[in-house]
Amino acid sequence: MNGEAGQLTHNNSHYTREFYQCMQGFANASVTTCQSGNLKKFESHLNIAKKLYNDGNETVRNGIVNVFLYKALDMLDQIPAARKVAEKCLPAELLQEINRQHYSSGL
Repeated sequence: MNGEAGQLTHNNSHYTREFYQCMQGFANASVTTCQSGNLKKFESHLNIAKKLYNDGNETVRNGIVNVFLYKALDMLDQIPAARKVAEKCLPAELLQEINRQHYSSGL
């Protein structure tokens, strides 16, 4: 990634599927990092997710919300310090999405 948000210029399901698989891997790495207690690295993952969300197209934004945040939600519930890091790093729009996903899972 090199800190840059990639461009998905092809309107092709193969590229979209490949992107979502990459996003799943990124989410898994973020969860593992958080579980190991490395909150500084977890914070850097959240900052990358924020940049991707802010700079990405609709596919990228959906990947952040529907894959990354969905996967990270468990960590934010299990590790209070991780939630504090997220509240510090993520914009209000993504924090609202976390809350929406959290409360809808309890219905």
